[in-house]
Parts: sequence; C-alpha cells; structure tokens
Amino acid sequence: GLALAYQAQGLGSRANETARTLLEVMPGQHNISQLMTAYAFQGQVALLQDEVEEASQWLEMAGDQEVLGPMIFFEIPSITTARMLLAKGDASSMKRGQALLTQLLQHIEASYNTRKTIQVLALQALAYDRQGRLSEALEVLERALVLARPAGFIRTFADLPKLSKLLQELRKRRKASQTIDSKLDAYLQRILVAMGPSASQAVPLDELLRHESLEPLTERELQILHLLDKDLTNKEIALELVVTPGTVKVHTTNVYRKLSVNNRRAAVTLSKALGLLAAS
Repeated sequence: GLALAYQAQGLGSRANETARTLLEVMPGQHNISQLMTAYAFQGQVALLQDEVEEASQWLEMAGDQEVLGPMIFFEIPSITTARMLLAKGDASSMKRGQALLTQLLQHIEASYNTRKTIQVLALQALAYDRQGRLSEALEVLERALVLARPAGFIRTFADLPKLSKLLQELRKRRKASQTIDSKLDAYLQRILVAMGPSASQAVPLDELLRHESLEPLTERELQILHLLDKDLTNKEIALELVVTPGTVKVHTTNVYRKLSVNNRRAAVTLSKALGLLAAS
C-alpha cells in the first residue's frame, strides 16, 4: 500500500523503490503465489505511470494467480491484466479486456467482494466508453459509485484519469434529469476534486459547498488542517500545538468526519478546493 500512496502523491521514483523492495523480500518466502502477485503489483505501478509495455512484461511473468492470505490487499493480477489490455487500446486488446472483465465480475460478485466489484465496474465503464457505448458506460459507472460511496473510496476512481470525462458526463446528466441524491453527487464531486484541477474545474465551488452542507471547522481543527497540509505526523503536530498525540487524533478524526473523507490527503485536497487552505 505504501508504494501506491507514493504514486498518488506524484512520487513515482519512491513508488518504484518501494515496489521493488517488496519483490526483493518475496522470493525468500518460498511462496510462488505471493511472488506472482508481487510481479503483478509491479505491473500495477507501471500502469499508473503509463508504462504499458513494462506493465505487460511484469504481468507476463505473473501469470494468472489468485490473491490469498496476507496479500489480499493487493489487486487481483487478472484485474491488473484487464487494466493493461484497456491501456493498450487496440481492438483485439479491448475485446480481450472486456471478456476478462465480464468473467471477473461474475467470479467476484459470487464471492461478495464489494471493493473488487467496484474496481471491475470502473474498468468496465472505461471499456464501454472506448467502444462508443456511452449509455452502458454511465450505467455501470453509476452502479460502481453507489457501491463505493458508503466506504468513501476515492483512489479507486482517481487512479483512472480517463474516467474524468465520464464522471463529468454522469454528473451533468444527473443534474439535467433532476436526479436527487445529494450524498452521491457530493461523493462524485469529491472524486473529481481528487483527480486534479482539470477535472475539478467542472465543479463550481458554491455548488460543492451546497452539496456538502459542511459543518464548520473549529479554530483548533483549522490549525490541525494547516499542519496536515505541511505533512507533519501526529506526534509532530502534538509538539507544535503543545497537546498529546491522542488529542491530535481526536481533532483529526473530527476534521475527516466534517469533510466526509477518510484520510489526510483527501482532507487537504478537498480543503484547498473549498478555499479552507491556500492552493499550493
């Protein structure tokens, strides 16, 4: 997970170093399944950096392994393979990718794995869009968002920048049809904010504030927010404010709750979009 966190912050070289460290320790465990999953993870990181050919090479080494035991937090190698096929973009790869996603969805839904169902649905939306099947793409994407909203998954969508136009189109159509689900609309907009300026420009600030119905932050919570933006640890924030780390944790939890996010990166990103923090 640390490698993906680095990649999400734009620290590609550190993401690569961390991913390679995983690969170095894996052979010593004498577990072929875990080693193959580690290879697939290298492919996942490569795809996030638009290195499609490198990803293809890693995935060829990975084969088709299930994710088991302590590595369950990694993406199923077959999902990464589907990402790679869609990234290639040619007709043959798209056809294979769509077939793989259909097969994966049946398998994952049967195992009641909601998070991976969301991942596959997001990729299916991309595949349908690339095939010119916009209505199907939007229907599948909305289903993914409905499943994802309660847990607040952001990176599942934000790590697929090509979803940005689809998300904006879905938002526009929901608004035009006067579909009322303020929580889903606010969640969709938070994803657009996390995807960066080009995506979030489609979300007017006053509308975002209205949908969010944000509870005001206290003076102390605003102080915490500014220190989170400086990337300080809880212990460092505690020293800065002369409080205990436990007190910092309580205030940070309140900030997350009021902003409807679940991590500091999302809190900082949304706060900058709302003008609570100065844009960097």
